[in-house]
Amino acid sequence: MKAFNVIRKNKHKAERGASSSPKAAEAAAILTPVVTAAVDEGAPQSPLKEDASPPSLVSSVPASVASSNIKVFIDSKELQETLSSKSLPQIIGAIDQGTSSTRFVLVSQHGRILASAQLETRQYYPQPGWHEQDPSEIIDSVMQCVKTLESNPELQPLLAKHGVKAIGITNQRETTLVWNRVTGLPYYKAIVWDDLRTTEIAQTIRRHVASKDYSQNKQQQNGNSHSSSCSMTRKTGLLIASYFSGTKVRWLVENVPELAKDLQEHPEQVCFGTVDVWLAYQLTGKEVVVAAAAAAAATTNGNGNGDATSHQLHKGGLFVTDATNASRWLFMDLITQTWDDQLIDTVVGSSNVKVPISALPEIHSSSHTYGTCSSVEGIPKMLHNVPLSAILGDQQAALFGQTCFLPGEAKNTYGTGLFLMMVTGDQPVTSTHGLLTTIGYKIGKKTTYALEGSVAHSGSTIQWLRDQLQIIDKASDTESLAKPQNDGMYFVPAFAGLFAPYWRPDARACIVGMTSSHDKGHLCRATLEAIAYQTKDVFDAIEKDSNVSLKSLRVDGGGTANNLLMQFQSDIINVPVECPVVLETTAMGTAFAAGLAVGVWKDLDQIKALWSVAKTFEPQMSEQVRLKNLRGWDRAVSKSLGWVGDNNQRKRLSRMESELVEADYEDAFSDEDDLQRSIESLDTKRVEVVARPTETRMAWHIFSHILLTAAAVGAGYLLGERRPGLLAPGRFKLPAFQLRK
Repeated sequence: MKAFNVIRKNKHKAERGASSSPKAAEAAAILTPVVTAAVDEGAPQSPLKEDASPPSLVSSVPASVASSNIKVFIDSKELQETLSSKSLPQIIGAIDQGTSSTRFVLVSQHGRILASAQLETRQYYPQPGWHEQDPSEIIDSVMQCVKTLESNPELQPLLAKHGVKAIGITNQRETTLVWNRVTGLPYYKAIVWDDLRTTEIAQTIRRHVASKDYSQNKQQQNGNSHSSSCSMTRKTGLLIASYFSGTKVRWLVENVPELAKDLQEHPEQVCFGTVDVWLAYQLTGKEVVVAAAAAAAATTNGNGNGDATSHQLHKGGLFVTDATNASRWLFMDLITQTWDDQLIDTVVGSSNVKVPISALPEIHSSSHTYGTCSSVEGIPKMLHNVPLSAILGDQQAALFGQTCFLPGEAKNTYGTGLFLMMVTGDQPVTSTHGLLTTIGYKIGKKTTYALEGSVAHSGSTIQWLRDQLQIIDKASDTESLAKPQNDGMYFVPAFAGLFAPYWRPDARACIVGMTSSHDKGHLCRATLEAIAYQTKDVFDAIEKDSNVSLKSLRVDGGGTANNLLMQFQSDIINVPVECPVVLETTAMGTAFAAGLAVGVWKDLDQIKALWSVAKTFEPQMSEQVRLKNLRGWDRAVSKSLGWVGDNNQRKRLSRMESELVEADYEDAFSDEDDLQRSIESLDTKRVEVVARPTETRMAWHIFSHILLTAAAVGAGYLLGERRPGLLAPGRFKLPAFQLRK
């Protein structure tokens, strides 16, 4: 596969603006990894027109019956022990607002979940690739969950005796909305993190940044010095992609006329925020917004997907966020942890409509008393005057809930997707292997940084088996149906491209190695294995970036209930996999951070003592079998690439990759130190076990090419033939890729 993955060095050249030529700068705009799933060819990408109201594709959770669908869990034994305790342990509330549901959880001072209420939230899909949620329904789901526990008879004695000491918020990251500070009403529905409408916007920004970086590098270039990556990536830790909030802000500014008008005439009235900002604003609001107006706004905000259900909103609340959520906008400097005017202008564009910093929330510590919840109408009594003392993005909350407090400690969440995150310490580590540099959490004035690798499809793949293929009735069926071996079948669930560490939006799902003897049991096995293989890819990338060999992996999420998956995961990464006693680590992390801020726990050591392992899966697979499995996965991944985009685009991409490779050979011969680094980067001791085989194959091809070219140059020197064109494109050809043996 000619355009599989350019080796690390070439990828850097694309990201840094390819300082060697304008053509390479153009390549950088295309080759810089895209942290989003590409839509199918022909999918509508145009914004909604003012006179167009496409029919809504809505999930099956009608607002009128939502309250009857609330799932309640109460740990009666833990509840009784808490009530009978002489020490009167304190209770923390955690709001966990996710993509598909909202939960409110009560956590005891002993680090145990006492009760929870969960409600699915309604999803809107107005166009292919678009994903929206109603801000009014989001806050309404929170209120319903809180009120459900508040009114539960079994919890009344607890709440009467203890009350709630503080609450924290954890949320789906990057989902973006905007509202008016005066009216308290949203301008538009919330654009969900996985929405694809801003893909072209991200491409435009990447081209602009690549061109700008190239110009600056050319002016500043001195000898062989180069910038190592895209300037925005260096400053934000992120890649320029539709995944992040900044591109959604730009779409809203360009496509919601009322918003654009207010930004020009009354910018102080505009509030952009992620879900955490919206919830904090509502819970601390001092004034009730007329319910009828809220319902009207939901219907007429420009997308034609409202409903007649009344929602009570509030205004005048706190306009705040924390460092973990702010780090996912493309607007924040990762070091100073402040909004950056230059970043905002670069992402939003050079139009007449500007987004002032006043339209963005104040950034605070993750564990911090932001204020107190309001006691006005509509706020549940359980929350009246209760401190709001923690905000974290969901994956960072899980990291904190797993008590990953030291560099090298890592967790993996098996949810809709996969999210593997490792603590790197008090300094950010720039990734060179397709990961994101982000803030893990900020406690007081101390910031803890992390590396993160995200994979698009994990639990959603099992859901596909259930809902689309209908070969299972429930997720647990995959374990009972799965065959003991895959018998050569591999499944790459790239339904919307490959995320970390490949970042290939042109990939699509494929099943390879299938014969007539395979059945649904083999497909179940291949599906579970695919989840583990994807984790392995990210696991290896984190080890390479951090230079730390992970000794274990802490896991959470729905996938941890599958023993077959957990055992295979341990086998394929060859380290123990640890399942904690309390699997709801997202809610626990938020509760820990909230309690820490108000003195429920004195320090991280006290919190660490509350975490314990329920079950450990030790690796049992032989090295030979592990390598065989990984080779099969590598081959399967190679078959999933190149399915999106026209032939000309793919040829252009391949040609640009080749040109960057050729340029690197020339650099290698012009700089002995660079050549030495290239040679040292080839980890000859682990050729057989790397998770990204293409990188190894490419490295060896380059190494052999270097030796071949060096011999040719030497021969030419002896013959008196010292032609600079010896390394010109086309003079020497890389041999065809061969899979590792």
